[in-house]
Amino acid sequence: MTRHLAWALVLFAAACSRPSESTDAKRSPRPPPSATVTIPAALHVDVEIDGAPAPAVDAARLGSIKPDYSNDEHRVWRIATLVGASGARPGAVVAAMGDNGVTLEMPVPSSATDPIPTLSLNRRGDVVVGLVAPDDPFPDYHGRGGRLNRPGDRLPRLYGPTRIWITAARGAQGILQ
Repeated sequence: MTRHLAWALVLFAAACSRPSESTDAKRSPRPPPSATVTIPAALHVDVEIDGAPAPAVDAARLGSIKPDYSNDEHRVWRIATLVGASGARPGAVVAAMGDNGVTLEMPVPSSATDPIPTLSLNRRGDVVVGLVAPDDPFPDYHGRGGRLNRPGDRLPRLYGPTRIWITAARGAQGILQ
């Protein structure tokens, strides 16, 4: 009987030894995002157009260009605004690579209603490349639909881009290097 009691005490002591990291997170939540959208000083995204290097997107450059879309939570620039006419030519493909090696390919829109390749910032400082609908760049999808049947925003996004390149057509040399 004493042997069982000793094991129970050892197990009890091990279970009560120290709080886990998840408990610390519950006690010390992340601070709220800033009140305004600010461009991270360390922002640097390499740009390549048809195999030739182009000026990178960095904090100074992004700060000097007016966003195409903005609200209290986001600032959004069309890729074509950042790289010039080469980023808006029909048939071109904009590709972006994230810091985790994932690549997102986005076709340049062929009509005014097609989704547009963009680079955006939010209040938390996230840099995101993705597609947005030109008529609704900030979709209000929360609270719509049934409890488990909300479609959400179905357009793709890539967080933490490190490189953007534009080529003449899908599958052209340089897309998946």
